[in-house]
Amino acid sequence: MATGLQRTVLIGAIIVFALAVLVRVAFFALFFERIEQLSELGFSTDTFKFERLVDGLERDGVYGIAGEGPTISQPPLYVFALFGLRSLFGNSPWTIWIFNGLIGSLTAVFCYLTARLFFKQPAALTAGAVAAIFPDFILYSAVPLSETLFVFMLAAGVYFAARTWLDKKWGYAVAAGIAFGLAALTREVALLLPLVIALVFLKRIGWKKSLLLAGCAFLAIAPWTIRNAMTFKAFVPVTARSGYALFQGSVDPGSGYNTSDYRNPRERLSRHYWEQYREVMIAAKGIKNPIERDRIFRDYAIKYIVNNPGKYLGYFPKKLVFFWQPQMGPEHVQRIGYGWAIFAVMIGYYLLLFAGFTGGLRMRGFPALLFWTVVGYFVLTHLFFSECEPRYHLPALVVFPYAVAFGAFKILGDIRGKDYRV
Repeated sequence: MATGLQRTVLIGAIIVFALAVLVRVAFFALFFERIEQLSELGFSTDTFKFERLVDGLERDGVYGIAGEGPTISQPPLYVFALFGLRSLFGNSPWTIWIFNGLIGSLTAVFCYLTARLFFKQPAALTAGAVAAIFPDFILYSAVPLSETLFVFMLAAGVYFAARTWLDKKWGYAVAAGIAFGLAALTREVALLLPLVIALVFLKRIGWKKSLLLAGCAFLAIAPWTIRNAMTFKAFVPVTARSGYALFQGSVDPGSGYNTSDYRNPRERLSRHYWEQYREVMIAAKGIKNPIERDRIFRDYAIKYIVNNPGKYLGYFPKKLVFFWQPQMGPEHVQRIGYGWAIFAVMIGYYLLLFAGFTGGLRMRGFPALLFWTVVGYFVLTHLFFSECEPRYHLPALVVFPYAVAFGAFKILGDIRGKDYRV
């Protein structure tokens, strides 16, 4: 039979899930007339790519663009999820919106459960509510992109990793590893996160459980790695895109995002970028192998960094601004309307960000360690090895709800002159 604590946690999870669903339903009802335009906030190229990959699976039974053969340029999990939804429910945007809405709501539940490991019920419910209403989490539930599924897998991985740290049980290490592995199959930027987590946890949980956590993550990825080896005759864990990402991040930090014209990708890129890109394409002329082309981009990027270290490091402040910038800003008001709502979202986002960093700085012990490990991993990965866009901060936000809750209680205590026991 469930104990009183278990019932309390279950009731809290139900409340958080219901709130998250209600908020997403309200969001869709409010923005329904412009919901398709929300999908065009700089994402049309990616959403079109997903659609073509699903078409390829449906028409040819091959993971690749229809009629063009296999591809190695896109992680598979979200594409297979879309293919499954289309096979079961037909090709309707509603299936994607409902799917994203449900897993986004479950993300809020995992954020609540993680906070409940550290804090009492009021603070944990606050963390769950923060995850349920976090503007970026809600926005991406309306966009046919992999971010919502990616964040869900990370939230599950963070919860099971925290349980591994606290309870030191083998099963939690296995669950954390699988969740992080599936996250990497959704977006490759998470590929090394389980290894980092395992190293950070090593002293606490021992080398066997650390090895199990990291090993299960790579076992989850292994079938796709084997597929790549059999298809392309090379060892590629997930995708052959790291060289191009490094090229974009080192040559022009704003190459992925510029609000001047989010509909035209060529307008988002600087003249300097195109000059460097032209040089690479000349070197890659006639090379069809995607792995070899990616290697050319990587070699060029490394050479550029070595020859221009000051410029490369000088981009970091600008990349940080891009990274933490809200997805929707004043420039979108004219295009999709709802100016009052967009400005409210911006203010809410920055307030939550402030409370989250406040909580992160004031927390002590394992909650602080987990927070800064996850945030630091994604910030440093994008600073050093990739371009930066506002949507790239989403995975770092999975640990923000409990930090926001802690920070909010501490700020309230400072204002009222009390020390709230979170």
